[in-house]
Amino acid sequence: MEKVQANRNHYITLFFAFSFGMILSNLIGQNSQNKAGDEKYVLAYRGIDKTIDELPSAMAEKLTKLEAEYVAEKTGILEDAGIQFFIHDYAQSHALSLEKAVEQLFPTDEPEEQLVAAFYQENESVIQQPYFEVKRSIAKHLRLQKMDALRAQALQTLLDKGDLIYYLP
Repeated sequence: MEKVQANRNHYITLFFAFSFGMILSNLIGQNSQNKAGDEKYVLAYRGIDKTIDELPSAMAEKLTKLEAEYVAEKTGILEDAGIQFFIHDYAQSHALSLEKAVEQLFPTDEPEEQLVAAFYQENESVIQQPYFEVKRSIAKHLRLQKMDALRAQALQTLLDKGDLIYYLP
């Protein structure tokens, strides 16, 4: 009978030790969840949440300054950050410098003379200057327009694939 009582005491002790361990692990888990919830993520790139501190420094400063302003103004900065993560990732995976990665991802060749002339003719009433004076400015504008279109396309691809997610307040 004493052996049965000893076994029973042993099982009771094991049960309480197990229960205490479960309670302790639950409390530790809740504490770590509270700490993780304090982080303020602004975007996720390829499944990795990024805080303001992990954004490129110039963008983090702008985002911090805009903290109290309208949310739509923040998305432009977050889009730029998403594109910068994409360029950096592309450069690393292809062993390129950042400049070369930008050139490959967003090629901007000189626009053809015909496109520049067509743009001038369409907007001649607004420009009101001779063609030869504004030719370079128009070419630069068309290059930037093409680069913006390529950037918007890359951004939309990242969003569609789920590689980039914005967390807006």
